[in-house]
Amino acid sequence: MTASHNCNRLKGLTVLATRPNPQNIDLCQMIADESGRPIAFPVIRIDWLNRETATFKLLVSADILIFISVNAVYGYQYWKNQSDHLKANAKIAAIGSQTKNALLKNGIAASIFPENGYNSEALLQSPQLTAEKVNGKFITIIRGLGGRDHLYNELRTRGAVVNYVEVYQRTCPAITAINFTIKEIDIISVTSNAGLENLLEMIGQHNHKALFELPLVVLSQRMASYAKQLGFKQDILITSGPGNQAIIDSIAVWRNSMYQQNRR
Repeated sequence: MTASHNCNRLKGLTVLATRPNPQNIDLCQMIADESGRPIAFPVIRIDWLNRETATFKLLVSADILIFISVNAVYGYQYWKNQSDHLKANAKIAAIGSQTKNALLKNGIAASIFPENGYNSEALLQSPQLTAEKVNGKFITIIRGLGGRDHLYNELRTRGAVVNYVEVYQRTCPAITAINFTIKEIDIISVTSNAGLENLLEMIGQHNHKALFELPLVVLSQRMASYAKQLGFKQDILITSGPGNQAIIDSIAVWRNSMYQQNRR
């Protein structure tokens, strides 16, 4: 069942929403639209990095540009000038549907994207990124500062010349006070391993025990495993995709299952 059929799927639930803004603003509105109560608590701050002329040449000379996230799209738009032109016939790749849609909104059509999945492994299965297709090609990966190197390493193994252009960095927001209590929260949504780490830092060690007893919504099995390592003990839900709608849907399914269990 989708939100268009039922706007009360999260009724009675208080959700701690921790995405970076502006995605978190949209997520909180969607929670409220489903009759839930959102608590906005971004645990990642996005800071755009200054443009470097030498680095930008890696964009305009690339045969293939890979956008690793929605924020990579925003960062690229923040950097580029009207006089900047990509290489003729350059192919554009997006890590998943959310990134593909963000590119399209900015007038860029991605011709390479995973049909199933939204991570490096899924993207590497694209027929346009086989060793035969990328050998000798110049590929630029547009991303945030740091992160996984699996995509970079695998494309180099396939014979490509690969470079990073890092257009933003993730930082832990400074916080002086928390305007909610752990007891208020029914479920937490976190969208990255760095977000899990920052959440624990920001919430304070004295609150960790109570926090670990709360259900958690994450985007991947890798995140779920890391959350268990950190100490989370209750239900850890894995969404079907990286977007806000997938987060809402996962919480709604969980709420419905809890309701059915309580009726037995």
